[in-house]
Order: sequence, then structure tokens, then C-alpha cells
Amino acid sequence: MISKVDTKIIQVITSPCGGGAEVLVRELASKVGDGFYASKAVFFNNNAACASNLILNRNESTLNVSFRNPFSILKLRKLFIRELTECKSLIVHSHLTWPFIYVPFAASGLNVILFYTEHGTTNWRRRFKLLKFFDRFIYAKYDSIICISSGVEESLQFWLGQNSAKEPIELVYNGANFYGYKQRSQLSKKINFISVGSLFPTKGFDRAISALAHLKEYDWHYTIVGTGPMLIELKALASSLGLDGKVTFFGWSDNISELFYASNIQLIPSRWEGFGLVAVEGMSTGLPIIGSNIKGLNEVLIGKHSSFLVNNPDDHLEWIEKIELCIKSLEVSVDLVARDALATSEMFSLDRMVKSYNELYIKNIGS
Repeated sequence: MISKVDTKIIQVITSPCGGGAEVLVRELASKVGDGFYASKAVFFNNNAACASNLILNRNESTLNVSFRNPFSILKLRKLFIRELTECKSLIVHSHLTWPFIYVPFAASGLNVILFYTEHGTTNWRRRFKLLKFFDRFIYAKYDSIICISSGVEESLQFWLGQNSAKEPIELVYNGANFYGYKQRSQLSKKINFISVGSLFPTKGFDRAISALAHLKEYDWHYTIVGTGPMLIELKALASSLGLDGKVTFFGWSDNISELFYASNIQLIPSRWEGFGLVAVEGMSTGLPIIGSNIKGLNEVLIGKHSSFLVNNPDDHLEWIEKIELCIKSLEVSVDLVARDALATSEMFSLDRMVKSYNELYIKNIGS
């Protein structure tokens, strides 16, 4: 007979890759626990394009079902019941919309502690006021709700109009994978800009392309790393602005660090961000960042010499102003800027994030 472990924690998310939430889930599944509980990650499916060459870890599994398919509820419930036979306490931690909705129904009537991490300052449900009442119902099912930034927490409280959680909302900043720091000695003659993210309107890459079209005094090149539905539209925009050859759409890459090393400045022109994971990743290599002054992201871009916030991200003149300011800072001291970026990134380490989640799990197990 197999003896029960004290506690098991299951992270539930739609896919193993795609953004900051997916990175967080895989890291939590592999690193949480201090010897007295087991941890695993469960994905609805791993059909995303970025998962084509991905090998799941031994503590990861997939339900092999579409994330919008309500049949996921039955599959999740079967999983929870099976896990309860192998542990004394079960924590199920859901992430993103469909796990958020399905997990409470799947766990109904079971002795399961429910966690949910809110990753964004907005989502599609908040476009419909009537869904506020549905959201309140679902949030109230969770024993602990975590927000990844103060901006995310503020937006959630505003949407709900009240605290619908059983306990106060907790704040745990995301942690990021740190790439190796690159010693930078001088600014290259050609300024190499980089942006990383899915090609969706929320990422605002159209803003950066439009702004760079007005950067006349410098030789530059802009690389956009990512895939998504706006690819054709963004290519057309670059071409219409006469930027053929100056903007490269790199597609998906498993070697982001080398692209960061080859760059001088990272641009994050997002319309909204829950946190800014890619900002931390870039800063860990020593890159300065120019980004939109929006909730979540402005909690990460706090470097004295390496962070430049654009207060009106739709104003290309302000982008040019901040770009020129960043370039001048690099011309004065690339090393000072790079070390400031590294120091800022270290405030958002994976170890700090995992430690905070561990403390929350332990608190809920004992309550």
C-alpha cells in the first residue's frame, strides 16, 4: 500500500507555454515545497505552437482537452479525487480564465483548498458588466487569491466593487528566469532595439514601430520576437512607414538570451501588463528598458539609470524623447546602466517568488 504524502499541490493552467503565467506555473511546480509536500502541474492541453518542441517534466501532465471545453470539469474532478487518495491535504492552484472558472466546479464537495493567481489588470470578462456578479461568485469559492502586482490588485478590487475573497487578497510579485549578465563596454554605432511578446494589440508593437519611424538621427534596427495574429498588420505598418529592412519579425525563439545580448535597448510599448516578466528577463542581461507607464509594468521599471517610462504611450514624440535620453545615458556609461538593470531585476527573483508562495501554502494548510 502506498503511504499518503502530507500535502500535494496541483498547478492548473491551459498550456505549458505562452507567457508569464505559464512560466510561473512551471517554476512553482518544480520548486515549491520543502520536503513535506509534492507538487505537479496540469495543463488542459499542450497544443500551443510554442510547445511543439517542448518536453514535459515528470511532474507535468495534460488533460488533452480544449481549454474552452466544459468536459474539462469532469476530467479535473476525476484527477482531484484520485489525488485525494494519495495525500492528506490537497491544494489546487489555478491560473488564467478557464481554470479559474472550471476548478471550483470540479472541486465542489471535495476537501480541497483552492488558490487562484490573478495575472492581469484586465480581461475579456470585464468588458461585460453583468459578468461582475458571476466573477464575484467564482472568486468567493477560492480560499486564497494572489495578485502579481499592486496594479493587478487595484484593478481587481475596482472590478469587484468589494473584496469577494474569503481572506484578504495577497500580493506576490512574479519571479523571472534570469539570463546570464553580459558585460557591456560601449554602445554600438547601430542602435539595436528589441521587443519580446505575442503579436496581439495589447502588446502595442504598433506604437514602437510608429515611433521609431521618427528616429532620424541614429542608425538603428528593431527586432520583434514573438508570434501572433497581428503579424501581417504589423509588417504592413512597417512597410508603409518605409521601414523595410529596419524592422525584423523574428518569430518564436527558444534562445531569447542571445537576442538580448545582441541588443542595446528593450522596448515594452504595452497597452496593459499585469507585471512585466519580459522586462525582468531583459534587465537580468543588463538591458535598459523604455516602457509604457502603466499599472503593473511601472512597478518593475524602477531602475534609476536603466528604466525610462513613457507617460503617454500613444505619443511618438515622447517615445523619441525617452529613446534619446536612454541613448545619452548609455553614451555616458554603458556599465552603469547595465549594472543598474541587473540590480533592479534581482528584486524579482524566482527564489523570492517561490518562498512567498511556500509561506502562503503553509499558512493555508495550517488554518
